[in-house]
Amino acid sequence: MADLTQIFSGMDQGPEKIQKDLETINAELGGAKLSLSDPSTLGIVTYNGITVEEGYYVLKTAHRTLVFTQLNFRFNQNVNNSPIVHVCTMPASVDDGAEKWGFAQQDVYWSKQGHEINLKISSNDPRYSWNAGRNVSINYISVV
Repeated sequence: MADLTQIFSGMDQGPEKIQKDLETINAELGGAKLSLSDPSTLGIVTYNGITVEEGYYVLKTAHRTLVFTQLNFRFNQNVNNSPIVHVCTMPASVDDGAEKWGFAQQDVYWSKQGHEINLKISSNDPRYSWNAGRNVSINYISVV
């Protein structure tokens, strides 16, 4: 990946350094054809009666492969034994294994450790449970 200058407010020669960064990025991509795959769920293993829609998109450049992961988990049965539920394992071929986390929706957080993805309800409120028919979506990017 290109060595880029960190940009900050009030920096000396800011516009010139931004232009240099853009030229560096263009040189790295220089003439490269970008290829974006169709969405896929191939290799994703789900648990607890959960299905996954959407999937991941692979974008290949001359020097990098970026994977845009957009998962919509659907609970097909009640899973009420814990505020944390293991929803899936991502295939190593499209996941960098880095720890990631985020906010999925009201009162639901997600985390990824290695290739394992979990959802967590942060409240004991019974309205926020893993009932059949519930959908939860998450998004993240990996460089593989």
